[in-house]
Amino acid sequence: MTRKLIKPIRFTEEEFEKIKQHSERCGISFSSYVRECALNHKPKGRDMSNLIHQIAKQGGLLKHLHNEGLGHSDQTSELLREMQKTIKYIRSDEVESKNQ
Repeated sequence: MTRKLIKPIRFTEEEFEKIKQHSERCGISFSSYVRECALNHKPKGRDMSNLIHQIAKQGGLLKHLHNEGLGHSDQTSELLREMQKTIKYIRSDEVESKNQ
C-alpha cells in the first residue's frame, strides 16, 4: 500500500518531544508511531534480547579471562561491572517502553 496523502498535524513542543521519544524507543519513525497509535495498534519496541545476549556472552568471556588471571584484575572487574550496568539499563528501558 502506497501512502500518498500528506496531512499537517499540530503539536505543542512538549507533545512533539514526548511522541518523538516514544517513537525512538520503539525504533520506528515518528509518522509510523503516530499512525500505529491512531489506529489503536500498540507500537512494538525493539527486541533487545539479542543485544543483551551478546553483551552477556562477551561478559562471560571476560569473566573467564579474569578468573584465569589472563586479564588485568582491576580493569576486567570494572569492565564486568559496566557490562552488568548496561544490561540492567537496557532491560529497564525495555520495561519502561512496554509500560507506555
